[in-house]
Amino acid sequence: MSNASHWFRTVKIVLPRLALLTLSGQLCAATFVVDTTSPIGVGACTTAPNDCSLFGAILRANADNIEDLITFNIPTSDPGYMPAAAGVPDFWRIVPSGTSPSLPEITAPLTIDGYTQPGAIANTNTPDQGGLNGILKIEIDASTGSFTNAPLQVIARATIRGLVINNTPTNNPRDAIYLVSTADGSILEGNYLGTDITGRMARGMKDGLSLNSGCCGDPLSDIRVGGLLPAQRNLIAGNLDHGIAAFSSPLIQGNLIGTDRTGLRPLSNGNGSLAGGGMGILVTTGCNIPSVVDPIIGGANPNARNIIAANTGGGITMSVPGGGCPNVGSATILGNYIGVGVDGQTPLGNGNHAIDVGVIPSTTNPLEIGDGSAAGANLIGHTSAGGSSGAGINFRRRATQIRNNRYVANSGLSRKLPVSNSTRTANDLGDADGQIAPGLGLQNFADISAFSVAGNNLSLTYRVETNAANASFPLRVEFYKAIGDEGEVLLGTDSYTTALASKTINMTIPNGVTLSTDDVIIASAEDASGDGSE
Repeated sequence: MSNASHWFRTVKIVLPRLALLTLSGQLCAATFVVDTTSPIGVGACTTAPNDCSLFGAILRANADNIEDLITFNIPTSDPGYMPAAAGVPDFWRIVPSGTSPSLPEITAPLTIDGYTQPGAIANTNTPDQGGLNGILKIEIDASTGSFTNAPLQVIARATIRGLVINNTPTNNPRDAIYLVSTADGSILEGNYLGTDITGRMARGMKDGLSLNSGCCGDPLSDIRVGGLLPAQRNLIAGNLDHGIAAFSSPLIQGNLIGTDRTGLRPLSNGNGSLAGGGMGILVTTGCNIPSVVDPIIGGANPNARNIIAANTGGGITMSVPGGGCPNVGSATILGNYIGVGVDGQTPLGNGNHAIDVGVIPSTTNPLEIGDGSAAGANLIGHTSAGGSSGAGINFRRRATQIRNNRYVANSGLSRKLPVSNSTRTANDLGDADGQIAPGLGLQNFADISAFSVAGNNLSLTYRVETNAANASFPLRVEFYKAIGDEGEVLLGTDSYTTALASKTINMTIPNGVTLSTDDVIIASAEDASGDGSE
């Protein structure tokens, strides 16, 4: 599966305020400047004061099929102005109200840019540099509004940036942003979804972001959530249920999901009593979705790293509801910090499995968790800090390639197959169980019988108890220096070509890794079809 992703946007010249006609009679893109927090449809949008609400600007933008722009320039004299208080900057609060919908659906291409409000500052920190240091100024408070699915329901291509959306009523919860299948190509960046204006306190929505294809539509395509640039990183935290719920194949990069804006303190999704489970990212496919769901979460570029931590129901869950569905799901999950803070050390464990693969991928499109490179390795730690035996990765056997990830202090196994719980499943003779239940059987792990260390050289002898008839050879075997029973750091890999043979190999210990005969080395095996072991 290719990890490359290319994003293209048509650059349009934005002309002042009202949609204008060119000499040829064609409509040009318009800019509508929101200058009031009024919840009603004030939509003249001229240079006069107080004549362009967010409600009215969306209605005006919906009137043509050109990608218009909504900006903000609301004065401090507006009733929705919130003066600065201790630890809280000044900002403007829009409180939609009235009959449903309290804000119009976005039915035509549109960009809404909250960064344009005077005083707003986009984040400049990369994931390596830490949490978010931006200052947002426009808040949409959903506490009194009536919405179909969300304050911002998107049924056309849209870019939404620099907004805070929060405070759904718990007796009628709604998502912050809800996209349907006609919103292909949408971009969500630089937003706080489910927190207060500071990004430090929970004021949750139901889901922070719902990428929903509806009953029977094709999954959304070309959706970007976050991005590689600092200003594109979202904070999605404090929501009552999931951070992101996706019936789609989005590109999710650079976000904080389940922490506060510092990336070092918990601000859990699942911060309520809803039955959905509180996942950081829930990716769902099923019988009503006719195409394969295949998101990219993170990437080998460090700027693509998501922090997915402290969520009550788990980090990333791939799910197929019900049984007997013909569809499969896949994903590429690279370079993320799952269960730790933005520093890669602070324990912020998710409440269940860090990654839970409930789908069975296709052998022609395997699911990748890590790609074998150091840059693509996920750091997976501290699952179920509250007590249950959550695994680092809980996966089905077939076509799930798990390569060169790092595991730290997970409650259960670092890699768990479905028939086991918190203890490793013993190898069976010849690996016959893989043939009993294809897709749900077990690949035997590599059994190390001896090893020695001399300087920076490691010599070890191992064997894999797998018949040639029960796996696709050659097998890829990974060797890890362990903390307890978890692979802390990859030492090296080997290709195992002769079934049931004992094999002695030598490898150079990686730079910066100390190893002695007092250490523990563990190994995994994966066949050529991507069927992996514990």
